[in-house]
Amino acid sequence: MRLAATELDLIEALAALGVPLVAAVEVDRYRRLFPDTPLPGECIDLGAAWEPNLELLQVVAPDFVLLSSGRALLAPLLERVAGTMLVEPP
Repeated sequence: MRLAATELDLIEALAALGVPLVAAVEVDRYRRLFPDTPLPGECIDLGAAWEPNLELLQVVAPDFVLLSSGRALLAPLLERVAGTMLVEPP
C-alpha cells in the first residue's frame, strides 16, 4: 500500500513502526527534527503541511493520505487525489 502523510508527528510514528511513506510534508524539516527515525530516501516532499502540493501528490498517486484531525479541513481537497484516513498520532 502506498501511503502519504501530512503531520510531522504522524510521519515520525509511521517511520518508527517501519511503515514506508511514498510522500510526506516538510521532509527536510522532518529529517532535521527526527534524525533517529529516518524516512526512505525516495520519500517525496509535498511541501508545507498547511498547503501540500496537490499536483505533486497526484503524480505520486498514493493509495491513502493520512492526516490528523488538525488537518481535517484539507480532507476534501486531498480526497480528489487519493483516499484519506484520519489518524491520531500516539
